[in-house]
Amino acid sequence: MNTFPMSTAALDAETYKSTLNLLAEVADYLSRMPVNHMTMAMHRKLTDHLASPQVLAMKAHSDWTADHEARAALVRSGLQLTGSVWGDNSDGAPLIMANLVYPELRLESPFCASEDIAAQKKEDAWMDIGKAIAKGVTLRLGPQPEMPSRGTRRPAEHRRAPA
Repeated sequence: MNTFPMSTAALDAETYKSTLNLLAEVADYLSRMPVNHMTMAMHRKLTDHLASPQVLAMKAHSDWTADHEARAALVRSGLQLTGSVWGDNSDGAPLIMANLVYPELRLESPFCASEDIAAQKKEDAWMDIGKAIAKGVTLRLGPQPEMPSRGTRRPAEHRRAPA
């Protein structure tokens, strides 16, 4: 159940989606009825309608609208969202970390802030950060995870593959 307030666009998208689901149920029901000219004609009409490019485009748009509204409501809720990027030089700490508490976004580099990192590695990391930002960095934000203990390895999806 969605606990975030929804806009009329999202409600319209949900209504449209439930209407399409109802039509699909009716088409399925008609396909299981005894064969008769009227039943088959109505079944064909419904399945053709559901498979039409206009309906598929509207369904994709309504799915996107509902998803966008849900994400926007999550951001407006004030829940703390975080995301991070690991670079080739960072061993245990993220190279860039984003922390969003609406309406503020904070970017930091836990790797570069660490006292345990050699100066040259920090300088290389700053170069990596600059290059990454120049190219454009995408940070997938989500609810803040529990903080790992010090010395914890980075998540598997951010580790380099063995050479």
